[in-house]
Formats: sequence, structure tokens, C-alpha cells
Amino acid sequence: AAKITGFPDLACSNKRQCFSSWGFFLKYLYYLKLWPHRPQVIGSLHPIVAVLGGDVILPCHVEPQLDVEELTVEWWRADVPPDPSDTQSDYRYVHRYHDKHHEEDMKKPAYAGRTELFTDGLKHGNISLKISNVMCFDKGSYRCQIPQLGSSSIIEVTVGKFLFLDH
Repeated sequence: AAKITGFPDLACSNKRQCFSSWGFFLKYLYYLKLWPHRPQVIGSLHPIVAVLGGDVILPCHVEPQLDVEELTVEWWRADVPPDPSDTQSDYRYVHRYHDKHHEEDMKKPAYAGRTELFTDGLKHGNISLKISNVMCFDKGSYRCQIPQLGSSSIIEVTVGKFLFLDH
């Protein structure tokens, strides 16, 4: 049976059933007021400025701090419609972490090899995403979410040719 670290065991025969049951259990506790501070996914309140060709980190974390190593973390473009020429585009992500694995085959092709989560930070609720070799089309809205918590956040990214620092 699957086990979620740091929380009571739930009886379940496989991980998918367990995480589905776990999400229901967490919501049930919240609605009963037994868990008043339900974990929330929190992203940046301000737009993130990325430099063309550089790397950028899209900050996102869970509050209160929660070990999310065994949960699913999904990053996707909230502002990009599905590609009609790609029959899988409804299911492709900027980045997806599931069952302790980064699912490269679930990425939108434009993000293949350019994104990463800080795996060491997952045990502390850090679900920030790093995008390497920033391109013009990276400008837009990104959603970070943990489906088992029923929580997500939108982060806006702008892309410029240079970054000017005001002294």
C-alpha cells in the first residue's frame, strides 16, 4: 500500500487510489474544520521578469510547509490553447512530476530539456520551476498546482532582451 510521509496511513491498494482518497480525506478534514489551515499553493504576486536566452525561476511553494515529494506537481501554460495538430496537447505540461519522477514524455515539445523542479526542495513544499534558455514565447501565464490539495496559483512571466538593475 502507498504511504504519504508525515501523515496518517490511509488504506489503499495502489498509489492512484491512495492519492485520490488522500485528496478527498484532506478536503473532508478541512470542511469539518479539523484541519483549518489547509495547505495552499502560493506563487509570486508580481510578474516575473525573464531575460531572453537566460534562466528564470518561477517561485511557487506550499503554505503551511508540507512534504510534497509523493504528490503530483503540475506546471502548465494557463494562456496557451491546445495545439490542434498535436492530439496529445490537452495533456502536455510545461513540467509534470508524478510518482517521484519527472515525466518528460508529458511535456510540451517546446519545453523539453528546458525545465526542472528543485527536487531537494519538494520535502519542504518548494515547487518552484526553473526554465532554461528563455525564449520569446515563454512570456505568459503559468499555473503551478498540486491536484491532491485542490490548490493552484498563476504566475505571470514577461520576457525582455536585457535586465536593467536600478542602483
